[in-house]
Amino acid sequence: MKELVSVIIPFYNEEQYIGDCLISLIKQTYKNIEIICVDDGSTDNGAMIVKAIQQSDSRISLIQQENMNAGTARNVGFSKAKGEYVLFLDSDDFFSPSMVERMLNKALSTNSDIVFCTGYGLNVITKETYMMPPVGKDNASFPNKEVFSSADTTDGIFQLSVTWAWDKMYRTDFIRKNDTVNRDIQLFPHRRFR
Repeated sequence: MKELVSVIIPFYNEEQYIGDCLISLIKQTYKNIEIICVDDGSTDNGAMIVKAIQQSDSRISLIQQENMNAGTARNVGFSKAKGEYVLFLDSDDFFSPSMVERMLNKALSTNSDIVFCTGYGLNVITKETYMMPPVGKDNASFPNKEVFSSADTTDGIFQLSVTWAWDKMYRTDFIRKNDTVNRDIQLFPHRRFR
């Protein structure tokens, strides 16, 4: 595999987590990635942490903008993405070491435009992990097969899954050809960071 995967991380006042987030990407088993960090007007030291880690890994880039929202920051990052595939990671999350490789393998082996996955949550106080809710919002509308198309469901393909961004890998051309970013109902929802 030689496909470039773009990983976009919007962040706002996440100095507590952004370092661990970036380290989880640096340690990926799949190395052909670009990491696009978008600082959405942070007032803490998050950007300085990114810049420090960037010194040791040229795959990391940093874009700084005034505070707009996570959706706008994702879209700004996506406009700079060069990868054939793209992932979105929230700055207080991290990927298991083989996540990019496994998702890319699945995308390539099934020739899929979107790959969904599940994940684990972490209680930062107790350090206990727990399984996140299933990928689908409800089992009735989510097709019961590994590979499916929008024709296999009555819901729109983007309405099937839960709203967080980190559990999907997209073929970049699929997003661009469908002009998903520029529609009124955007792929990357406009929500304010907490």
